Amino acid sequence: MFTDIAAASGVTFRHETGGRSPLTILQTAGAGCAMLDYDGDGRLDLFLVNGMFLDGRPRDQQPRHALYHNDGSGRCADVTARAGVGGPAYGMGCAVGDYDGDGRPDLYVTAYGGNTLYHNNGDGTFSDVTARAGVRAGGWCASAAWADYNGDGYLDLYVGRYLRFDRNSRQLCRVGSVQLACPPHDYAGAAGILYRNNGNGTFTDVTAASGAVNHQGKTLGVLWWDEDGDGRPDLFVANDGVANSLFHNLGGGHFRDVALTRGVAYGASGNAQASMGVDVADYDGDGRLDLFVTTFQNETDALYHNDGPTGYTYATAEAGLAEATLPFLSFGCGFFDQDNDGWPDLFIASGHVQDRIHEVDPSCADAQPRQFFRNRGDGTFEDLSARGGPALTTPAVGRGAAFGDIDGDGDIDILVNNCGGPAMLLRNNLAPGRHWLTVRLDGARPNRFGIGAWVSVTAGGRTQIAEARAGHSYASTSDPRLHFGLGAARRVDRLVVRWPGGGASTLDDVRADREVVVRQPRSERSD
Repeated sequence: MFTDIAAASGVTFRHETGGRSPLTILQTAGAGCAMLDYDGDGRLDLFLVNGMFLDGRPRDQQPRHALYHNDGSGRCADVTARAGVGGPAYGMGCAVGDYDGDGRPDLYVTAYGGNTLYHNNGDGTFSDVTARAGVRAGGWCASAAWADYNGDGYLDLYVGRYLRFDRNSRQLCRVGSVQLACPPHDYAGAAGILYRNNGNGTFTDVTAASGAVNHQGKTLGVLWWDEDGDGRPDLFVANDGVANSLFHNLGGGHFRDVALTRGVAYGASGNAQASMGVDVADYDGDGRLDLFVTTFQNETDALYHNDGPTGYTYATAEAGLAEATLPFLSFGCGFFDQDNDGWPDLFIASGHVQDRIHEVDPSCADAQPRQFFRNRGDGTFEDLSARGGPALTTPAVGRGAAFGDIDGDGDIDILVNNCGGPAMLLRNNLAPGRHWLTVRLDGARPNRFGIGAWVSVTAGGRTQIAEARAGHSYASTSDPRLHFGLGAARRVDRLVVRWPGGGASTLDDVRADREVVVRQPRSERSD
């Protein structure tokens, strides 16, 4: 099903926690990753976020983030130094988006102590423009994501922050004779920040003015998507141990938190869960995007079925995901069609946040296997994790996960960043036979990647939907292109793109097994 090809591909990255056991809550949080085409050659490259030592050692002795260039031959070369994106910083995550509309993906790296915005110069290098842009944030930042919330075409940025934690905070807690990372409820939360893109390379903090205020903080996952289909991106904020937030976009630059009334604030029994990774997909084919959230061990992961105007139903048990996800502490996640049958499957990366948990609970381990669930096409999932081979079953402390077709063979592969361990690049070993289509959006300036566009594909008697996004999972970003499995269908009867801000493009009778570029109509472009 999958093979870990990281080492064979030249991906030698290893995440550094910056400490020795027992690790603090900061050191066990791990980090995210991204799959992006930073140089525009049509091949996906890899970016992995790293931690650092907090003992004052000099910069040249610190671990670095890593950028790997995909040469198309199955090899990836470490180009971090030339690109200028190594840090150092105690990194947490990354969000990839073209903030200035020049058609090149820029890179925002979240961190403990201050974030960095790297502008893509178009020559294989990046420039640190954080100070000019005004998006350093500070504190303990986790996930971030891009979207054009106010409809001016420029991508805005939401930054989720986690806890108020510093050297004066309580570092470790004791359970019996064992020292462990303290739980998050021992710390106050830090509120997130909404940055409005001013269109001139700078941003303004509009959190309070917009109403998108996450008072309790403790955010680990962030996701923008148009959850109610009104053409405006809404914001889901996944919080650890406190209620989630769903900021409904009211238009005019204003938001209202509707998580409680829409049914996504809490778990099945009305309790606040330890929410971490997030993603959306129409898993049951009813034309609405459903929400998935990973959670703590002994909590079932949360699958919220989108019922339309009435809100969401907690559908984890009905979908067959409750018993299988209960034993794991999960972070990165994503829907993707592993077998190209036209139904979105589900991948989850897991690992405990207390590196000595086995000394307290012998039935538990910090390193855990990854999980893969095949969508049966009837609203339920089948757990195929045990059949996935060592790429899934070998324990690791999984954190960020990003998705994309690294080798261009028409199926989706997965990049995983493991806390305190080597990264994994999971190649999808799907045999030929089922058809597919990848949709690349060529949007109007400045939203050149069409972030926020809705795409529907009708083939073989079924219609699939997806939305172009820039940031999801846990602190990670996937390929912005949209991939559709088509099963036995050799052609797409109709492909429709609903562009952000209005307007649509329609293509009929599209040949399968290729990438198709859909360009926003000239009348809607300024470039």
